[in-house]
Amino acid sequence: MTYFRILLLTGLQCAAFALGPLPFVFETNWGQASAEVQMFGRQGSATLMLTEDEVLLRTPTTLFRTRFEGHSKNLRAEGLDASGGVTNYFLGKSVVQAPHYARA
Repeated sequence: MTYFRILLLTGLQCAAFALGPLPFVFETNWGQASAEVQMFGRQGSATLMLTEDEVLLRTPTTLFRTRFEGHSKNLRAEGLDASGGVTNYFLGKSVVQAPHYARA
């Protein structure tokens, strides 16, 4: 089991402390989230979203956001350590099988 630990900013460190170690399941965004989200992870009621220049952690009561200043453009998030799980999404008339990853 992989655990997500937030180490970027003080506010996010507080969120990690409050939520405890959370195992996330990551998926590529096929339209389940807004277009700028490349990958997202879910665990219980928490969602972690990865974009080109920021990380967002959403809980039922709070949204934590951190931006990467001075980063190179065109960064792409990718899934690592395929877990074997799949989520099926209906997009129009087609079905997309989104594989699950332990890390992103």
